Amino acid sequence: MLTEIESTNRKAARVRFINRLWAGKGPDELFPAAVEAGMTMGAADELIARVAQAKQQIELVNRLPRLRKEAGSAQDRQATAQLKLEAETSRLESIAMEASYHASDCRREVIAAEDSAQKLLALYDEGLMPKFAAPDEVTFLAARRLAEAAVYQAHQVRIAAEQERDLCRAAVRRLEDVKQKMPMTITSQQDETRLERDLKVATDHLIEAEKALKAAEDAYSAASRAVPKAR
Repeated sequence: MLTEIESTNRKAARVRFINRLWAGKGPDELFPAAVEAGMTMGAADELIARVAQAKQQIELVNRLPRLRKEAGSAQDRQATAQLKLEAETSRLESIAMEASYHASDCRREVIAAEDSAQKLLALYDEGLMPKFAAPDEVTFLAARRLAEAAVYQAHQVRIAAEQERDLCRAAVRRLEDVKQKMPMTITSQQDETRLERDLKVATDHLIEAEKALKAAEDAYSAASRAVPKAR
């Protein structure tokens, strides 16, 4: 009988402990109930943690109707936006496809016209088309061809001038090196005089070669600028 009474009292004390936990009571009220329920400190702390977690879950559960409403509205907005996106995507794809077809048609027309221009240019070159009858594009192609030939010629002149400048520069450096390493001999004075004369001639040639290269570079630049641009 005594054991049953103790068990009943402990159960009642456990209930009081739990009720006080939910009521937010402090340690001064929780501790006596835990002792009466025969709970260890570890068991009491576990219940305290579980009730604290449950209170947080209750707050979330109480927000459930509002959260469901917000989720439903968000889902509706997402569905509407998706429909708009699909419609806009379809519209833009149609525009892009049409633009692609148009660009291909234009390119084919350009290729056909350019091919015709080359054929007319061949007639023009053969003297089978007078200048007054030639389209502007044909006279343009003929003029550009002449200008490009002038650019090529100017380029060749520039290359030759650059090679000549390099040869003259090498000759000057060679003579300067010989002068620097010239040994002292009984003919040193005569040798040095002759070397100075040769070095002056080589230097003069280098100066002229550099001027010629500058003129060739200017001529090449002018010829390149003179090439007519396609319309």
